[in-house]
Amino acid sequence: MNEIVNPVVSIQLDRPRNLRITFNTLVEIEQETGKSIMDRATWLELGVRDLRIILWAALKHEDPSLTIDDVGRMLGPQNMEDVANAIGKAFEVSMARSEQGPLAPKEEKEPTSKAAELKAVAAAG
Repeated sequence: MNEIVNPVVSIQLDRPRNLRITFNTLVEIEQETGKSIMDRATWLELGVRDLRIILWAALKHEDPSLTIDDVGRMLGPQNMEDVANAIGKAFEVSMARSEQGPLAPKEEKEPTSKAAELKAVAAAG
């Protein structure tokens, strides 16, 4: 089975880190927050606790031993906007289709999938 390669978004936290959004990331976010990140309305109701959990889930690919509290120590009022922007970008690039290969863009008149809605919300910042 071929593994899907999800792109990363770099951010400076305690050190340079790379955010990656995978299906497992989405599951972990939902398990920890009780919210479906694929629901567009969820994006309008995210709080700082949710931001910390999303960041944790997006960083675990690099360091599986990372805890939510570890991530909390990387966050502060001075970098919350940068972190939120990086998370939005990570969701955006994870939803992008490759121009070649099996994930090449498909002809669609209007995007109607949850992934397209999430991409629109993430792009809006």
